[in-house]
Amino acid sequence: MLAAAQVIAHQVDCLLGLPLTADRVFNSRAWPISEQDLPAWNVLAGPEDVEMASVDDDVLNQHQLTVYLRGYVKSVDNLDDELHALTAQGLAAVFQAPLLYHLTLQGIDRDLVQEGGTDCGVVVITVRATYHVRASEPETLL
Repeated sequence: MLAAAQVIAHQVDCLLGLPLTADRVFNSRAWPISEQDLPAWNVLAGPEDVEMASVDDDVLNQHQLTVYLRGYVKSVDNLDDELHALTAQGLAAVFQAPLLYHLTLQGIDRDLVQEGGTDCGVVVITVRATYHVRASEPETLL
């Protein structure tokens, strides 16, 4: 599995079993949101910056992967409270020890959206994961 996919899979694992979302954690851009799935998380890879970390017979690259943790809740009267609760659970889960991939928080955005005919609140927690991979072994995290 590509190194970036391993990072995403780890974030999904961290979010599984939270009180608000249970096992409703997805990692597909084509995930169709339905009201019965809410609240839920959708974890997606964003831009990935790559820099050469060392040059030898096998180039070592440092990757910085942007990861979007998108949390969805039903549009309700106390929407902001629901989004804050979901955000708190998500942050606590992904930043638990031991912290892998030198994860850093980049930002948090909140909005009201309509997805698949469902009005819902969304929080997007943006994190950045930093890891090393040899150019010749894109599936091996170092």
